[in-house]
Amino acid sequence: MMVVSREQLLGSCLDYLAEGSERSINTHMKNIRAKLGGVEWIETVRGFGYRFVGKAVQS
Repeated sequence: MMVVSREQLLGSCLDYLAEGSERSINTHMKNIRAKLGGVEWIETVRGFGYRFVGKAVQS
C-alpha cells in the first residue's frame, strides 16, 4: 500500500488549513480515526506519514 507523507497531506490541504504544520496533520488524523470508530484503518508509518490499511472488499 502507498504511504502518504505528512508533507504531501499538508500540501493537498494548504488552502484549507489556516496555519499549516505537520503537527496539525497529526491532530486531523487523530480526529479522522475517532470518526471511523477508533478502528485502525489508518496506520502511522513512523518518521514518514500514513497508510490506509483497510481490508479489500470483493464484489
